[in-house]
Amino acid sequence: MEIKLFPLKPGQAYAYDVYTYRKYRGRGVGTMLKNLLFQTLQEEGVNEVLALVSPTNHVALRLQMRLGAQPQRMVYSYRIRSWSKTFLGPEGDRRLTEWMQQFKPGLAPDLSGTSLARRNQA
Repeated sequence: MEIKLFPLKPGQAYAYDVYTYRKYRGRGVGTMLKNLLFQTLQEEGVNEVLALVSPTNHVALRLQMRLGAQPQRMVYSYRIRSWSKTFLGPEGDRRLTEWMQQFKPGLAPDLSGTSLARRNQA
């Protein structure tokens, strides 16, 4: 499957649909999986990993940020019946800055998505 939401540059990868089954949550499995993913990608020459995380998914946001990810852009989605469109917001979007200032686990505003990037440490 090819994701066409945004083009990847050389040295970038997109982490799609990485999650932990409910019965294994809270045991460090997500942290282990992400670290293994980052290590493997770094060995393949990838120095930046992109991911989309809903601002209402506080557990995933905390994990991503604990592992060094920084919010980059808002992601907006629109749906009218069977038609839908998803696109990246502009760089320097003031709404992302406002959201980051207000973010506290459990109190994030209800927005459609956040793009996260993590740079591998060389």
